[in-house]
Amino acid sequence: MICKKKGQVDYNMNKDCKAKKAVIYARYSSGNQREESIDSQIRICHKFADDHGYKVIQEYTDSALSGRTDQRPAFQRMIHDSSKKEFETVLIYSHDRFSRNNYDTATYKSRLKKNGVKVLSVTMPLDDSPESGLMERIMEGFAQYYSENLSRSTKRGLEENALHCKCNGGPIPLGYKIVDGRFEIDPVGAEAVRLIYNEYASGTSKTEIVRKLNKKGFRTSRGNKFVNNSLRSILGNRQYIGYYIYDKHEIEHGMPQIIDNTLFEKVVEQLERDKLSRGHSAQSQEYLLNGKLFCGICGAPMIGESGTSKSGKKYFYYSCSHRKRAKNGVRCKKKAIRKEELEDYVISYIQKEILTDEMIDLITNEAMRQVKEESENKELLHSLELEYKEVDKQINNFINAIGQGIFTQGIQNKLNDLEERKIELEDKIISEKMKTPELTEKHFKTWLKSFKSGNIEDIDMKRQLIQSLINSVYVYDENAKNKGDYVRIALTINITSRPTKKLKCSTVCQMV
Repeated sequence: MICKKKGQVDYNMNKDCKAKKAVIYARYSSGNQREESIDSQIRICHKFADDHGYKVIQEYTDSALSGRTDQRPAFQRMIHDSSKKEFETVLIYSHDRFSRNNYDTATYKSRLKKNGVKVLSVTMPLDDSPESGLMERIMEGFAQYYSENLSRSTKRGLEENALHCKCNGGPIPLGYKIVDGRFEIDPVGAEAVRLIYNEYASGTSKTEIVRKLNKKGFRTSRGNKFVNNSLRSILGNRQYIGYYIYDKHEIEHGMPQIIDNTLFEKVVEQLERDKLSRGHSAQSQEYLLNGKLFCGICGAPMIGESGTSKSGKKYFYYSCSHRKRAKNGVRCKKKAIRKEELEDYVISYIQKEILTDEMIDLITNEAMRQVKEESENKELLHSLELEYKEVDKQINNFINAIGQGIFTQGIQNKLNDLEERKIELEDKIISEKMKTPELTEKHFKTWLKSFKSGNIEDIDMKRQLIQSLINSVYVYDENAKNKGDYVRIALTINITSRPTKKLKCSTVCQMV
């Protein structure tokens, strides 16, 4: 055994030579490579170090990260640590593990060289000769070519899948499942999606929708409980009306349709109204009619705004959204109307003119009919039972795998999640089978009568009344001789999830 001399490929060292300190860098990207490939790289690098007198002081590993980018945490940490002068060599399995980009390779090898560190491939160790330098450049160039060619091939495969409306990976939208590479409707998830769309279209707040979803035992596509942000990727998603969407591809009828087009368009309009309302609402003031108030001239949403008079007094009012922002070059001439006066008038009118004994009976009968229909609807129960069978099947498959000696922590974690979901489904199935209406006729009438006698100064009462009973309010400018300007108001109330009765009235609410 002799010490290595400059120009030699032999890296053997005898006991009298000082061992060089080295680190190991290992990486795998994705596809057919797995976590085990890193273990293999590290094992081979350690054997090389033992055979050639290197002392490994640190291991750096990046999992599921492409070599085409330098944004790899462990890689960057290794480059940074090289400035500490604690090691002299970076051992890698092959040149493409360091980088698949020629520019990055040259840049970072130059930085390492300035810090007195060289990069050594254990499967193709090269010396400092010009021939070895040329070979290293060739290998690095091939690594970049291979990576770019693989990327092109992968992209072609994904494009071909998209043309045939096949799944290309990534998150699966709630309400769908993948069977033989294609989207099919998942009954339980689809039921949740329909609930979300119907409730939102009828004016239910996102917070209330989330509460209902969790109460019914529904889960997101990832198996978690719903939060408000969970609805962001669901509401307005064109996949639910049958559009297959991937990159620049959008194919009509490419997926099974869950939501009908009419309901979808209604939800899109409501999303736009809510967006306008949020963008124009004053933070310190709650505009109770936002999302439900519309201009009688152009039909656009009326939004909450505020202004300050010359005396410094602040005023709050509703203004047509097309008054300041022209539509097709035309600004709406609808006058703004004072917030407090309009809201109080609407509340007062409902209390005195709508919540009559006859109307309370009508609303109660409709509500009870809907509750009864829901309790008799077995579609959700059937969906839950199907999911229960699928979860139970998966549990048995994992148990069989463990019985055959196949056991990993990942299997254990998945098995625990499935067992937890199975218990949730059991409880929900029992609840559905025993379900009876939660509201009695007496309870519902008492709830409505509490609005009738409610204090008009109580903001919580007013908020609940508007959210529960009002579908829309249209405001028209009017003018009468000797009476000056006034407004005419058209109310549409909710009995179920659809408008059922329209009433008109007039008042002298002040306009600005």
